[in-house]
Amino acid sequence: MSHIVHCLNKLDAGTQEKICLMSRDEQSVLVVSYAELKQCLDQSFHELSSSASLTPKSTLPL
Repeated sequence: MSHIVHCLNKLDAGTQEKICLMSRDEQSVLVVSYAELKQCLDQSFHELSSSASLTPKSTLPL
C-alpha cells in the first residue's frame, strides 16, 4: 500500500522520474515521466469535464 501512495505522490508532484507502463498482454511498453503522465491525466480530466458540461441534460417526462 505504501508503494501506491509513494507513486501517487510522485504523480501529484509531477517529478521527472521515469515509469514503465506495460499493457496486460505485455506486448506494448511505454516509458514516460510522472510529469508527462500528470499532463496527460490533467488534459483527459479537463476534456471529460468540459464535454460533460456541454452534454444536454436528458429531459424525462415526470
